[in-house]
Amino acid sequence: MKEINSRNKGYAHCAVITGASSGIGREFAYQLADKGYFLVLSGRNEKALRELQNELGECCCEVITADISDTKSCIYLYPKASKYEPDV
Repeated sequence: MKEINSRNKGYAHCAVITGASSGIGREFAYQLADKGYFLVLSGRNEKALRELQNELGECCCEVITADISDTKSCIYLYPKASKYEPDV
């Protein structure tokens, strides 16, 4: 069985965006979505990430709640995000 990743969802590029729930991270999400990227949205605020996912379209992004200031959270995030074969 082929693993799910951005390439077999029809996207040429994938980006992991940390801090995507607000500020610069959120703006990066809008900009890269407009360029046709599959997005892995990460941040501490799951509610805000889900709202962003709904705005962008659930088919073009995945939400992974993680706090990158915490080592355990980074260890959790890395394999989950890697399965989408991110370029950025």
